[in-house]
Amino acid sequence: MKRVLIDTNIIVDIATRRDPFFEHSSKVLKLAIEGKITAYVSASAVTDIVYILQKENGKTSTMQFVKELVEYIDILGVDKTIIINALNSNWKDFEDAVQGNVALDNSLDIIITRNTKDFIKLESIQILSPSHFLANISL
Repeated sequence: MKRVLIDTNIIVDIATRRDPFFEHSSKVLKLAIEGKITAYVSASAVTDIVYILQKENGKTSTMQFVKELVEYIDILGVDKTIIINALNSNWKDFEDAVQGNVALDNSLDIIITRNTKDFIKLESIQILSPSHFLANISL
């Protein structure tokens, strides 16, 4: 079973039903709900998701969404080593560097993000958009 890290932007697309991204992003989440993939987010992504969604959807709606989300997506820790590795990396975006290091540290197969160009090519991990993931996954 594929083990995937779902980037913050994908979760926000789902929660806000953001067009044109909602359709493919929600299909990725559906695969996790159906148990066809094992999906993860980083602990730091959860705090980012809550922060972003509370501005758009309010606290009550956001907390309900996140409670439902964590029933189907596992949360991976962010520790000092991951932060130091991200700080010492040559990635342009620190948040992406943290996500990449979480995926590496946990030997995940794929990172699903809309910002594929912002992720440094990782030798052991594919970086795919939701549409490319859906087109290429074999379950």
